[in-house]
Amino acid sequence: MAVIRGPKLILVTGAAGHIGSRLVEQLSRREDMKLRLVVRRRPDIDVSTRGDVVVGDLTDAEFCVRAVTGCDAIVHLASVPSDASDASTAISVHEAMARNLLAAAVQARVSRFVHVSTVHVFGKSLHGTINEATRPEPISPYGRAHLAAEQVLDAFAGEHPSIVSLRCANGFGASTAGSDTAWSLVTGDLCLQAARGSVLRLSTHGRHQRDFITLTDIVGAITHFVLDHSTQGLVLLGSGNSVTLREFAETVALRAQHAFGRSYDIEVRSDDVAPPVEYSLDVRRLRDSGFVPKNDVNSEIDGLLRAATTRCM
Repeated sequence: MAVIRGPKLILVTGAAGHIGSRLVEQLSRREDMKLRLVVRRRPDIDVSTRGDVVVGDLTDAEFCVRAVTGCDAIVHLASVPSDASDASTAISVHEAMARNLLAAAVQARVSRFVHVSTVHVFGKSLHGTINEATRPEPISPYGRAHLAAEQVLDAFAGEHPSIVSLRCANGFGASTAGSDTAWSLVTGDLCLQAARGSVLRLSTHGRHQRDFITLTDIVGAITHFVLDHSTQGLVLLGSGNSVTLREFAETVALRAQHAFGRSYDIEVRSDDVAPPVEYSLDVRRLRDSGFVPKNDVNSEIDGLLRAATTRCM
């Protein structure tokens, strides 16, 4: 196991985003790391106490060289929005960001590159048991863009720096940077509904399966792979436990009843006749790397409910 020894300088792109804000919060507490935070624009809250904030465009190769210089590791989280509609633009942006960051990383002799991708790269093939060898068939611009970035990284495989791409499942949890992403996801929307009333409504029949992984586990895994360079290539980052959307809503209802003292009804769309998406992620490679998700779903939902309550005030 190759472990970096600090204090080391870690570059985090997308540092003000949904995952990035939680990652920065955790890494900034470590004495063995210093942070350089790359954002497209100044965030709404002050994160300068957590690292050196650098504002710029990762599609600008010269900016990437300046941002990466002196860094020991890179965590690449920057992404187009998950609801992006223009596939060609999304793909070109992701390719440019990955290519520029990698070229800068090679020039700066960065030792580790952790790229956070998504299970949306599977698209049509997201059924049955999924592992790293499952063929990607992305449907959405978001999935196609992340796959394009992965393919850029593949060209550097086995060279310097060591690269790992984490295909992340459905992450959920409260952001620490005021990001609205949490509330656009079904998990956050359910918690908002719970804070506002006594009915949880799903926009589908509720039988679709998802592998929900807490932001706590996502951040823990990223930190693990920043420190441990022995794993390279693709790794599925999930809980390994698929549940239906209705089952997740039932868990939210139970946690909300405990928090707010009222019972909840769950409503689904009775006219939805779409066949349910059913799959499970094989996370053996993740576990073999030495990282085991805690899967503390209740605590993460409780945090989302608290944040939802604040948002509703």
